[in-house]
Amino acid sequence: MVGYNRELPISSFPFSFLKPRKRADFTDRDEPQDVFRAAVYAIADAARSGPTRARVLQFYGVGGVGKSRLLSELESVFRQAHPDAAVVSVDFDDSSVRQPHHALLRIRQSVKGARGLRFQAFDIAYALHFAMRNPDIEIKKRELPFLEEAGVVGDVIAAIDGFGIVGAIKGLVEQIHRRIDSLTIPDEAKEALKATRSMSERQIDEVLPEFLAFDLNTRKQPLEPLVLFVDTYEALWNNHTDDKERFVRDHWLRRLVESMQNCLVVIAGREQLLWENYSEEWKGLVRTLGLEQLSEDDVEQFLRSAGISDPGTIKQISATALGHPYYLDLCLDMLAQEGGCAPSRWPESRPALFERFARSLSSQELAFLKRLAPLASYDDQYARAAVRHFNIGLNDDQIQAHQRFSFVKPHGHAWTIHELMRRSLLENTDVATTREVRGFAVAHFTERLTKARPGSADHEIVAPFQECARQLSELKDPLAARTWLESTGSRAIALLQQRAATGPVLATLDTIGEVVQMRNWPSSVLTAYADVTHLVGQYQRSVEMLQEQIAAGGGDPTLSDELAFANVRRMHHSMMFVPIEAVWQEAEGFWARLDPARHQRAFDELLFLLGGNLGAARGVVEDARPWLAEAIKRAWRNRDDVLKVRILRKASDLYRINGDVKRSRRALERGLALGEQLNVPRYLSYLRVTMIDQLRLEGRTREALAELEPVRERLARDNLDGWLGHTHLLEAAVHLDLAEVNSVQAALAKATGFYARTNHLWGRLQCETISLCANALSGVPLADWAGAAGHANALRSAGYIRDAQIVERLNAAAPHRLPAIACM
Repeated sequence: MVGYNRELPISSFPFSFLKPRKRADFTDRDEPQDVFRAAVYAIADAARSGPTRARVLQFYGVGGVGKSRLLSELESVFRQAHPDAAVVSVDFDDSSVRQPHHALLRIRQSVKGARGLRFQAFDIAYALHFAMRNPDIEIKKRELPFLEEAGVVGDVIAAIDGFGIVGAIKGLVEQIHRRIDSLTIPDEAKEALKATRSMSERQIDEVLPEFLAFDLNTRKQPLEPLVLFVDTYEALWNNHTDDKERFVRDHWLRRLVESMQNCLVVIAGREQLLWENYSEEWKGLVRTLGLEQLSEDDVEQFLRSAGISDPGTIKQISATALGHPYYLDLCLDMLAQEGGCAPSRWPESRPALFERFARSLSSQELAFLKRLAPLASYDDQYARAAVRHFNIGLNDDQIQAHQRFSFVKPHGHAWTIHELMRRSLLENTDVATTREVRGFAVAHFTERLTKARPGSADHEIVAPFQECARQLSELKDPLAARTWLESTGSRAIALLQQRAATGPVLATLDTIGEVVQMRNWPSSVLTAYADVTHLVGQYQRSVEMLQEQIAAGGGDPTLSDELAFANVRRMHHSMMFVPIEAVWQEAEGFWARLDPARHQRAFDELLFLLGGNLGAARGVVEDARPWLAEAIKRAWRNRDDVLKVRILRKASDLYRINGDVKRSRRALERGLALGEQLNVPRYLSYLRVTMIDQLRLEGRTREALAELEPVRERLARDNLDGWLGHTHLLEAAVHLDLAEVNSVQAALAKATGFYARTNHLWGRLQCETISLCANALSGVPLADWAGAAGHANALRSAGYIRDAQIVERLNAAAPHRLPAIACM
């Protein structure tokens, strides 16, 4: 909890600069720990008489009250006291586990402490569910689903005797069902698994919790309670307030809990669980404990540490704040404002506390805070501009002084006001003033966005972009929102695309979508939205979005440069999951229809597609070179620096394909230097991945491996899943150069996971090529490997001509090093 700066005397508070404030965590409360221990012992005692139903213990409270830290400490204490017990934890703050099947998989993967626990039923059910979700994917023996699925589905595949190197999902399903009888589980469970044959994907999704619970219930230490810790529970609801929608979204977790035995589920969330309202069966099994209030002893200890020793003042503060950290802080803020007060004057309720605090402020300070409250976050530049615009009459020192309040928190390069204080301020501000503030905020941040450049810092673009969208959403003015999207918003999105800022773009466009329906978005914004969708690995969806955009524009992509550009990007996105020879022919045909003067942007992008992306993927340098050469001329003539960076990477690919490693390095180094100058993180990440292959071909394998982790951190931050797959593919290639076969297969398992999840055709085929080489190094003669010829045919059919030739040559001799890998 944050209090006022205790390093300064109270008299120095008004309009002073303060050092960073101290924070105390409230995780050492006795009651929550006592309740947790009692619940564990109760389940252990009941288990001695036979299986007992799971129980639920929930801690709820506002953000920042210490729920997550409390769960962490309880888990640590429990592990120390019960080292043989099974412990599981999942945090829904991670958006990747909010889908039921992904959450169940995370729970299955994170079980710790249970020796000999096997997930026979769940793994089979999950593999079948995966097959239903991915009916068109071909499964190869070493081509596994996305990273966390790899261990589950991959183990199921590996256990199926006679399953060939390549097989369709349909064949996998049949093989799995035939294997059920060999499982060492009760007949009742086998019959339940067999029943999934006639189920739909949704129906299997509904029974997955029961299969996971079944496996967990077979653990070898049934008298030791299994404890499942669930954090950030409210994220499951995804801001839905409708009870019916919430019921649907957490239904799977209730099914899991009600099927588990000798288990304690500890949940942390902002709102109290209402499971007993859904069913009478939960009565007596769910206990909730609010963390809004601290014990009287904790409150007294905190207040005394803040320098308050008068028993009467401590008593009255305790009575008003009721142990809530926010209100305790507000009490201290008020004391700091007033220089101390007699107990007889102390407010008796929370609303009265806010009124009293507001009265302690000058009229200028209160007006200032009311001009900050509508914003989710703000910085010093906005604060000064608001003071000037609304004629509030504070100088810079007085503006800075508001940071002394406990409800003002630093937020990156900005500040935020506690939600409860924002609510109080907004409730005490007239609607017209609030709308005026929102309109001013849009104008202020729009002006700042117009001054943003490619070299601007991230926070100079992201924060204004997000705040404009929030305020436009609150104003509920579709015309103003669309006008902003057409101009400033579109330009900001273009800058963020270059930075691979996928999260801010997607979240902000979702916010704008609440005011302006997607079909009414400007064409440039729709194209950008599809591009960002592509970046997070949803290639097919991005193609569908662009097809809809072109159809809505009249169906003929040559009608405008914007539609033509959208069509070129559609071709680019489609090459990730369809044979590229057809895309190459379509691109050549579309080029003949474009007018370089009328379709300048689309024309330049198409030249780059033919000479760069498609050209390098096909691997026929003599076909690609003329297109890329023309793209280079136009980019330099038009001074398109971002396109130059992209071209330099693909030029490097073509040089490496042609065996010219020195020129390849020069192109990469020029691209990196220009990318750094322009501050385009997206394309810098692509170049750094490409540099790993450059180092590999130069024989600097250890340096290549050392570069992997920093690059992955950047890619993961920007949600560039396809390129994360490329790093694992290149890692496999490096280990192949070093003849480290086991490491090759481990890296391939991760790479194929990403490629299968995003349906990345090139990546999946590349993984098979490296797998063939690894088998050759293991002593399997390629001439005897039936999959080699079939794989070469698959590459040639998909249009990867050079890669097909490489595999055809593998039949004669195993390579000690693969040629260049041109990631796409």
